[in-house]
Amino acid sequence: MNAALSNNFAFAGANACVAFGWPSGRRFTVPAPPAAEKVVITGGAALTPAGEGIEALWEAWWQGRRLGADEDGLRVARAVFDPAAHIGARDRRRMDRLSQLAVASCRAALAHAGLEADEHTGVVLGTGLGPMRSIEDFLLPVLGGCPAHGSPAVFPNTVFNAAAGQVAMHVGAKGPTSTVTTGHAAGASALTVAHDLLLQHRAEAVLCPAVEDLSPGVLAAYRGLPLFDDAGYTLAEAGIALVLERESSARARGARILAEFAGHGAAGDAAGIGRWNAQGEGVERAMRAALAHAGLTPGELTGIWANAAGLTRADAPEALATGRLAAEARCPVHTPKQTLGEPVGAGAQMAALLALTAWTTPADGVAAGPVLINSSSLGGTHISLVLRPATEN
Repeated sequence: MNAALSNNFAFAGANACVAFGWPSGRRFTVPAPPAAEKVVITGGAALTPAGEGIEALWEAWWQGRRLGADEDGLRVARAVFDPAAHIGARDRRRMDRLSQLAVASCRAALAHAGLEADEHTGVVLGTGLGPMRSIEDFLLPVLGGCPAHGSPAVFPNTVFNAAAGQVAMHVGAKGPTSTVTTGHAAGASALTVAHDLLLQHRAEAVLCPAVEDLSPGVLAAYRGLPLFDDAGYTLAEAGIALVLERESSARARGARILAEFAGHGAAGDAAGIGRWNAQGEGVERAMRAALAHAGLTPGELTGIWANAAGLTRADAPEALATGRLAAEARCPVHTPKQTLGEPVGAGAQMAALLALTAWTTPADGVAAGPVLINSSSLGGTHISLVLRPATEN
């Protein structure tokens, strides 16, 4: 046998195939690497506690409005959106809230990009919490009664890639799909996967939503962790999507290019769950790796969008790291999560939309130019992204 295929077909239309063959020189040859390209952002959408739309998100941040309210000792900001405005009644009945946020935000992002999804469009979804509401809805009756109490209507939504599958089905995106969960850095991680898929020519465009739904069980878990006793911390729901494309594909269809996704870097503290390197060394390595990937120096930055969300034990190390880099860059450090809340895995997408809006909206202390965006998980995994205006080269 000279070659073999191994197939795996999962829920929500996620299909994979691996080809095995003899090493190069015996029968098969390695294809030439794809030509160097850039990855660009051509659309975005936001469903957040500030309301529907990017403009609502921007206004809430620029006005310094602190979102959310107390829910049994934990400050929570709920996403404000009308599922009926985006999804028909029949389809909504098959979706949980997480999928509704994903489908609604992706439809709006595609419209913003002027793009119709097809077999060349992928979906890479990031979520730190996943479908916990559906998992609770399915398991609690089972645990409280018997296996027969498990709802077959709820069960399909309990798998982590269900929301990405709903997006693919409802917008017609039939390209590669993946669901990434890296805790509070899930959205940033999804963006790096989408970036690399595009550069490998696996797709022409990739929808990259980050979605979070705060179920009763999730809130109970956060309340039970002593890490979250900081009064300045707010948990937030969100459905925030970006449309990424290869620059050649975007220009071929005459798309409006909002930004270039120029580079990314990742590093870990390896200090254990809920612990960070006290000096912010992991964050700094991630930032410098992202700058190196983008071919930039700190002095070229016009801003750093920090991960800081009101957790002193996580924010203090990052502040040391961003302070060292900002001193070289002489640029401001923005902390939108301090007022808008921590949208768990959607922080990178939120900061990206704010940075893009800042480039086109007159605002004191915000200049158009390359920016760094930081995201960190509670396990000390740090991911940094570099965006720059489309006119930057």
